Amino acid sequence: MRLAHDGLGWRGIFSAVGFSLAVATAFVVLLGVVFLPHEAALLLEPPHVSVRQCVVGPSGQDVVSLLWTMPCRGSGGSRRLLTMGRLGGSFVTPPAWQHLHATCAEREGSRLLVGDLSGNLWALDLENPQQPPAALARQPDGGVVELVLAGDLLVSRSGQRVFAWEAAGGAARWQRSEPGLACLASDAAGGALFFGTERGEVVEIDPQTGMPLRTICQVATPVVAIAVHPHGRQLAVLDDEGYVRLVNRATGATQWCRQREAKPGGARVAVFSPCGRFLATSAGEGLRRLIVWDVASGNRRLQLDGHRGAILGAAFQGDDRLVSWGTDGTIRTWSIHRRTSGQVCRLAGVAAAARGDSS
Repeated sequence: MRLAHDGLGWRGIFSAVGFSLAVATAFVVLLGVVFLPHEAALLLEPPHVSVRQCVVGPSGQDVVSLLWTMPCRGSGGSRRLLTMGRLGGSFVTPPAWQHLHATCAEREGSRLLVGDLSGNLWALDLENPQQPPAALARQPDGGVVELVLAGDLLVSRSGQRVFAWEAAGGAARWQRSEPGLACLASDAAGGALFFGTERGEVVEIDPQTGMPLRTICQVATPVVAIAVHPHGRQLAVLDDEGYVRLVNRATGATQWCRQREAKPGGARVAVFSPCGRFLATSAGEGLRRLIVWDVASGNRRLQLDGHRGAILGAAFQGDDRLVSWGTDGTIRTWSIHRRTSGQVCRLAGVAAAARGDSS
């Protein structure tokens, strides 16, 4: 009787263990049914793309864009890509450009001047993009965060140090430390150079020596962006509190001041039309809106809505056509006179192809 009782006991234990294993297996299968499709979707999800900068060619159609991409949500890491293409067409990254970790760019004729994360400055031949980038110069203390052309000079900065180079060959002209520097601006044709500072100053700089010439004006909060009027006589000054001012360059007087609907620390986008009649700035909740101002009066001419992420830059092509780009991975065109949106180029496919190339 004892043996039979013991046998029944062991069979009960084994049955209990088997039942527990069956329940655990069923639970794991259920988890897989619930969560694996989501994880698979993440793997197949297109990478997040942010269009950081665009350089639009003279035709208004040829564009070089600088993308920052995240391979997919939660995977970490990012890539920086330079792509070229046509609005309304396709964009590709030329093989010779694939290893450039570009941070900013300026166009000079048929050349694209590029700064990278390591402080290198490169010249790219836009007519022969298969040619390897030509090394111009190297900042000694870190990545290039901004580039502007001022006459025959290329001016770059890393943090609060500024460097000037000959645009043609890359020879160093000067460098200076500028504590509190917030932004650069230039009148590319006239050669004028301006610093905006965290102290709210707009300072004109001698481009040949790097020395300050004069303080044009000062506002109460940091200057986050400066745009130079095509005639060179006025400046648009954006501050950290969301105001845009039109300032007389000669006297420093404010001709008008308007609020951009931008939250403090927000938009840094300001661009004049070639005729000088219009000024476009980013504004609104999430900085997804463009406001076009009448320069003479300071009145709003129109607002342009369509971006689903913050607008990071804009450029006029002619007096009617405006091109904008941002964190939603798109490049959009707008008609000022028709008050409508035109082409929308989505660059997620370029980033997806790059992810495939790197795998």
